[in-house]
Amino acid sequence: MNIVDEVKIENLGNWLKSLKLNSGTVLHIPPHATSEAIVGVEVQDNTEVAKLLRQCSIAVHEITASTPDVKSNTDTGGSTPSA
Repeated sequence: MNIVDEVKIENLGNWLKSLKLNSGTVLHIPPHATSEAIVGVEVQDNTEVAKLLRQCSIAVHEITASTPDVKSNTDTGGSTPSA
């Protein structure tokens, strides 16, 4: 697994998953739910996460940096000219 900024972990099973992250924090994920975004290094080289991935019990989704929204041209900054 490559180092990424943030990930979300999805529980693919029918039971609660409790994962100990690299920082020591325990993450509880209900069945068929996805965690909030966590720092990618929390799961990097984590044997418990690797085992659950091999068993297809969880999925790790990388969060990609999105491009900032470009302001549309609908805001002209003034009123519409009258005829």
